[in-house]
Amino acid sequence: MIKILFYIPVLFGCLTVQSQNNKTNSPLTAGNVTLTDHDGNQYKLANGLCAFLLPKNPIPNGENSLAPIQNIIYKDGKYGNDGEPVYIKNDSRNPVYPVTIKTSIQKQTSDEIIIKTRYTFNRPAFTYDDVKGKPGTEAGPAEIISTVQLKRGWKSALIEFEGNYDFYFDLPFNTGLDLNQARYNGFNSSSVEEGREPDGKQYRAAHERKKMDATIDIDNYKDKEYPRLHLWDPHGAATDTGHYWQFYNKEGKNNNLFGVYAGRTSKAEGARQCGAKLIMRKGQPHIRIFLSRRGDDASWHPRKCFEIGLFVSTKKT
Repeated sequence: MIKILFYIPVLFGCLTVQSQNNKTNSPLTAGNVTLTDHDGNQYKLANGLCAFLLPKNPIPNGENSLAPIQNIIYKDGKYGNDGEPVYIKNDSRNPVYPVTIKTSIQKQTSDEIIIKTRYTFNRPAFTYDDVKGKPGTEAGPAEIISTVQLKRGWKSALIEFEGNYDFYFDLPFNTGLDLNQARYNGFNSSSVEEGREPDGKQYRAAHERKKMDATIDIDNYKDKEYPRLHLWDPHGAATDTGHYWQFYNKEGKNNNLFGVYAGRTSKAEGARQCGAKLIMRKGQPHIRIFLSRRGDDASWHPRKCFEIGLFVSTKKT
């Protein structure tokens, strides 16, 4: 049985990322929370149950400015990302690059480490007709801040994003996973293919079934963008997605497992059109983490904040 734990309850610019091709750490063993040097240009944030790589002393580098998460390391020591640099991006038609990037350690003890990374931009005016002229659409200075928290005993890290500018980045996680199946906990699915119950029938509305996850098969040869992670909603009406996702290979009982889930509701501010979602691209799965000030319902929030958790474990545990 695959489980994801919520109340227990990711990674950080712009130096060259050395390839982790076929690279494996020693298996992790639970212990203190540590922050150590990794390959000279990255931090390794770990607690013996999960580990993440963060850029060390990042600098702006145009389209090659590193995102605040670069890699995950599974409990057996395998990397999720096989050396692909992860860059922070925004509007692909008129990209704007970071002016400054600063990483600072907010707290460092054997029980907890908190790291903050702040990006600044010279933001252009936002000119969509349905929001033009609203507060926050004008050109000017902007920022994106990510805050990572890892504690002793957690199998996941919490990462908070806030800012008054749009961004996204795509984090690969499949090298130590070999994804072919996923599960989510939501309201219902639009078809059997987009979510099924254990007996194979379509994932029914929550009031028509017992509490359970929906299962979907992942076609690694098909490019696809899945619905975004469902952040807080008092009605809980998430179709074809849920409040958490789990990714794994269905063969074997103790394979690695990666998950993403909605963080604390108290951190959500204007949390529409932001969060995380699965992207299948060129045969490889990525988690896209993103923020857009304009919602898909034409709502506008000049500044947004949300929190997600990245969960690293095995199917058995």
